[in-house]
Amino acid sequence: MKIKIKIDHIEYEIEAIKNGREIIFEREGQKIKAEIIESAKGLYSILFENGKQREILANKISKDTFNFYINAKEYPVQILDFLSMEKERLKKEINKKEGWVLKAQIPGKIVKILKKEGDFVKKDEGLLIMEAMKMQNEIKAPQEGKIKRIFVKESGAVETGTVLI
Repeated sequence: MKIKIKIDHIEYEIEAIKNGREIIFEREGQKIKAEIIESAKGLYSILFENGKQREILANKISKDTFNFYINAKEYPVQILDFLSMEKERLKKEINKKEGWVLKAQIPGKIVKILKKEGDFVKKDEGLLIMEAMKMQNEIKAPQEGKIKRIFVKESGAVETGTVLI
């Protein structure tokens, strides 16, 4: 099965074959064989064919997102199967053609605009600061893309549903 793993925002596409507790990963012609045993809920012992062993604590965040802890270091990990990868690719393709619209979720005041028209932004990159209920919130890009138009100005008030970007 072909899967995509994102570790600390670095993507790896690998082929994975699972047979019981044994799993074989292949990436760029290199094969890694390991036996995986869940020794306690969320705690995995991985024994590699070269004799090395790793203990991994996996904390599930959502359907395909985890935090892995190895030697007390945290690694945010996303694992996508082939179907999820295809859905992600189609979504990006559609968004490239149609774009996305960012609307205000609650009424507030625009404190600072962090980007300008024509800027390319990555998913979750800060776009503007909005004050609502005496709290300042960074409004982030829902997806990557190029900012075509900014509809608000700094110090301007917005209502729920107002198109921001």
